[in-house]
Amino acid sequence: MLHGMTSGLRPEELLVRLATIVSVCWLAPSGTAQDARAETPFGSLQIVHSVPESDDAKFHLWVAYRDHLDTYRDDAHYIAELQAHWSPKGVVVGVIMPPDSARVVAKEQPAFRVLTPDKDNALAIDGIRDRVRGGTLLCGKDGSQVILTSATLDGQHDALLHLTEDRDEPSLARVMRTLNSTVANVADGGLFSVQVKRCLQALPNTGRAHAANVLCQWWCIGDVDAARQAVFAGLDALADDSLPLVVFADLVLRGDQADIEVKKRIAAALAQHAPTHKNNARFQLVYLRALLHTREDRRAAGRAAAMLPRLLKGRPLEQIHFAETLMDAELPMAFRDQAEHAIKSAENPANPVMTRWVFCARHKLLTRCGDTDAAEKLMIAYRKHPVGKTDYNNDAWYLMVQNPSMGRFDTLAFAQGKKMEKDDGANISTNNRDTLALTYFVNGHYERALELQNLATKGGANGAFLGRLKRYEATVARMATKKGDGK
Repeated sequence: MLHGMTSGLRPEELLVRLATIVSVCWLAPSGTAQDARAETPFGSLQIVHSVPESDDAKFHLWVAYRDHLDTYRDDAHYIAELQAHWSPKGVVVGVIMPPDSARVVAKEQPAFRVLTPDKDNALAIDGIRDRVRGGTLLCGKDGSQVILTSATLDGQHDALLHLTEDRDEPSLARVMRTLNSTVANVADGGLFSVQVKRCLQALPNTGRAHAANVLCQWWCIGDVDAARQAVFAGLDALADDSLPLVVFADLVLRGDQADIEVKKRIAAALAQHAPTHKNNARFQLVYLRALLHTREDRRAAGRAAAMLPRLLKGRPLEQIHFAETLMDAELPMAFRDQAEHAIKSAENPANPVMTRWVFCARHKLLTRCGDTDAAEKLMIAYRKHPVGKTDYNNDAWYLMVQNPSMGRFDTLAFAQGKKMEKDDGANISTNNRDTLALTYFVNGHYERALELQNLATKGGANGAFLGRLKRYEATVARMATKKGDGK
C-alpha cells in the first residue's frame, strides 16, 4: 500500500547518487510492446521485457541505470509499487540499462518494462551513461521529450500527481530544484524556512521535503521541540511509502544524535518495512543505524549487520557507510572486525574521494574502539596526505554539514577542530570558534559547545550563529531535565 496519493554536483554527491536518473516523459505512440521498441529520451530502445499496459497510457516513467545492478536491486520493489499504483492513471514504468544487465533483469519477469539499446550500438550506451551522469533536463510533453529529471525516485509520487492532475509543470520543476538546493545546504545554516514551507506544500509525499523541514528546525532555527514535531509529522505522512520513508530516516538520523525518542520512533517505522526489504542494502543500512542508536533491539541489529556484507559486495561507498554505522553501536568493539573488513574492501588509492572516506571511517573506528594512539597517528598521516592537506576549519565544517558526510565522520571533524583550537589558542577567529563549537556539539559535548557558541555569538552575531546557539541551549536544557528525571 502506498501512502495517501498518495547542481553541479560535488564528487562525493556523484558517488552517493550512484547512477540513477528518473525522467517523466510523454509516451510516444510508437512506444508499444507490439513494436518491441520504444522511443525514449535515450533514443529508440529495444523492449526486452514488457507487461500488460493500459490502453489509455499517457505518461512513462523511465528509470535508467549504469553498468551494475546494485542500485537497481535496491529500487526494484519500489518500482513495482509505482507501476501497480499508477497504472490505472495511465502511467507505464520502464527501467533502462545496458544489454547484459537488461537481459538478466528481464529473466526475473518484473512487473514493469525493461529496455536496452542495441548491443552493437556503443554510441547509444555511452549516451545513456552520459545522461545518467548529467543534471536536470526540462522539456515539453511531446514524444520522448523530458518533462522532469531527478537523481532519486523519492518525489516521484508527487511528480506524477502534478502530471496526472495537469498541474503547472514549470512550478514542479522549480520546486524540485529548490528542494535539491535546500537539502544540500540546510545544515550549513541560514534562512531556509520559506523554501522548506514551499517544498513541503508542493511535495507532501517526498522524504527529502519532510527531512528538510526537520533539518531546518535543528540547523537553522535551533528549535529542537519543533524539530521533534516535524519528525513525527514526517513519519506519519510517509509511514506506508517505504522509499521516501527511508530517505527521510537517513537524513534525520544523521542530522542529530541527541534525541533518543526520535530514534525510537524512526526505528519502529522502519521495522514495519524491514521484512519486505531484507535484500535492500540502502534500507538495511539506514535501519541498522536506527537500531544501533536506540540500543534496544540488539537481535534485530545483529541480523542486519550479519546480512549486509553479502548485499554490499563490490559497493565501496556503502562499505564505508556500513563500517561507520557499526561504530555507532553501544559496544563498537563487538563489530570492530566487521568494520575493519568493510573499510579494507573499500580501499582504492587511485580514487581521492574514496581515500578520504577511508581515512574518516578508520578514524571513527579507532576512536570509538578507544585506540587513541592509533587515531592520533592516523591524523598525522591524514594531514600529510593530499586528501587531508586542507584548512582545519573548512575540513571540519564541511564534514559536519554536507549531506554525504553529515553525521558520519564527526570524530575526524572533532580531531581537526581540536587541532585548530590548539594552534589558534586565544587568537581563534569568530568563524573558527563557531565551527569549533559545532565539532564539540556533534560529538556529544553539549555544555562546551554552548560555552564556545556564546563566545562566537558575542564576537559576531548573525542569524546562523544565533540559530546554533538556540539549538545548543535547548539541548543542554533537555539533557539536564533527563538527568534530573534519572533517564
